[in-house]
Amino acid sequence: MKGKSMNKPNSKMPISKRAKQFMPFSALSGLSAALAEKEIEIEKAYEKTYEKTQDIYKEDEDDKIDYPF
Repeated sequence: MKGKSMNKPNSKMPISKRAKQFMPFSALSGLSAALAEKEIEIEKAYEKTYEKTQDIYKEDEDDKIDYPF
């Protein structure tokens, strides 16, 4: 092995294989779908809470007593 560098590869890697090294991938498959589902669930819960809050404020408005002074 005299005269050969130990760090130099024997042959070039094909471009198609080199490109695959940098392709995006999902380390946690299904995560984005699960997050989207949870987001919808939270939005529905928020809407229900908001509606209940509005109903309570409306009931408070209806129950107010008009004092003559």
